[in-house]
Amino acid sequence: KENNHLPEIPSAKEVEENGISLGEMNALLLKKIEALTLHLVQKEHQLSEQNDLLNDLLKRVELLEKE
Repeated sequence: KENNHLPEIPSAKEVEENGISLGEMNALLLKKIEALTLHLVQKEHQLSEQNDLLNDLLKRVELLEKE
């Protein structure tokens, strides 16, 4: 947010002024994809745990309402 672009990725202005190495950029982008994939896996795990908890709570509420 601070630099208006991803960390380690050159800004559009830097690319315009200095050009870019495609091999280096591909490596940086792959690194970002791997980080995002790991983050997504973590969020999916967290969401699954929250869904399990929600389902347990809903079952408890249903039991209490029947009483």
